[in-house]
Amino acid sequence: MQIILSILYTLLLLLIINKLSFFKTTDIPYKFLALIFIVKIISGIGLLLLYKFYYDTNGSDIFNYYKDGKVIYNVLYTNPTDFIKLITGIGNYSNELETYLRENTNYWFKAFNYNLLNDNRLTIRINAILHLISNHNIYVHSIFFSFFSFVGLTALYKVFKQYYSNKLILTIVVFFIPSVIIWSSAMLKESILMFSLGLFLLAFFNLLKNRKTLINIVILVISALLMFMLKFYVLFALIPGLLFLIINKFYSKNPIITFSIIYGLIIMLFFNSPHISNYNLAEIMSFKQHDFINMINSSENVGSKIDLPILQPNFFSFLSATPNALVNTFLRPSIFDIHSIIVLPAVIENIIFLILFIVSIIFFDKNNFKKNINFIIFSLSFTITLSILIGLTTPVLGAIVRYKVPFLPFFIIILILVMNTRKSKNYFRKL
Repeated sequence: MQIILSILYTLLLLLIINKLSFFKTTDIPYKFLALIFIVKIISGIGLLLLYKFYYDTNGSDIFNYYKDGKVIYNVLYTNPTDFIKLITGIGNYSNELETYLRENTNYWFKAFNYNLLNDNRLTIRINAILHLISNHNIYVHSIFFSFFSFVGLTALYKVFKQYYSNKLILTIVVFFIPSVIIWSSAMLKESILMFSLGLFLLAFFNLLKNRKTLINIVILVISALLMFMLKFYVLFALIPGLLFLIINKFYSKNPIITFSIIYGLIIMLFFNSPHISNYNLAEIMSFKQHDFINMINSSENVGSKIDLPILQPNFFSFLSATPNALVNTFLRPSIFDIHSIIVLPAVIENIIFLILFIVSIIFFDKNNFKKNINFIIFSLSFTITLSILIGLTTPVLGAIVRYKVPFLPFFIIILILVMNTRKSKNYFRKL
């Protein structure tokens, strides 16, 4: 029954992909889109099975989101009003219900939250809703998470297509980066994150070009809210580049200087956040790093643990730790970090990225850079900012590989946009 239901939902989603104009306007043939979606389904279920048979499911995010979703779903049969409150987050629920949730869920509450939104709850709520239609079939949940990610990546493809025309290369960059396939196809935050990130940017760039204003405003607001609830630091990493694009639309004399001023002001506001808000952002990041390190130190069998410079909530501490953060995010795991065969794919991926980076420098094209400078600055801003945030606070290489998924397509598209692909092709043909 599980297999039949999974196949039926896959066919239904393939039909939706075939019929919606959203997918047709990519100019990618339906057969290829269907193939991409099926690859994502296989990847998502494959990761699920890997955790099921080779790891402890009690410590797995995938299974905890699924189980906690079922706990929320079960509330529907005892108190539908409480179920609606839990799903929407609107309204207070009873002490009895809170006790029930504390006793039966693993991720609904967080030990350290710093007065921020609990970023686990959105993924749990989505699982709770899927329990309504899945007959508690975890593979159906995985298929829908793959679809959410597929929608977001399709939207991202549409954004990139405005700046790069080679459909085959663009398809590989958006859909077939190995880490993106694996981590954004499973029942994890990354799948919903790619969904919201792609739709947010598509709506933003449409609004920037004055296209279908109302519908794009709605999509922009909803997707921004999803990102804020899910991983607010990703939304934060977008802000400098988004502000640059908005300002540059009205003042475009010197984009590099314009962006530098914007970025400098945001850094200044970040470290002065206690004076303008109720949050000390630098202190929150510092605490998060300390808590993450303490959690890892208290855990057993964390094979990819790394040492980080301890952050203090001030500018100079962050600045001195930034080079190490960039190295960890972009270059690790390296061949010196191989402690298990499961690390090997990430090592190979990083080597390929490094080679591509070197090639892009050798065949750097000034005209291509000038032609796409605004989008390159935006993508570089997002990539560097997010990589620093991840590298400063994450003491586990396995987590870094997963967390950096959102910026990988942007990193690769930058390298391609600044490269003279014709010269590089001719050079490698002569070898």
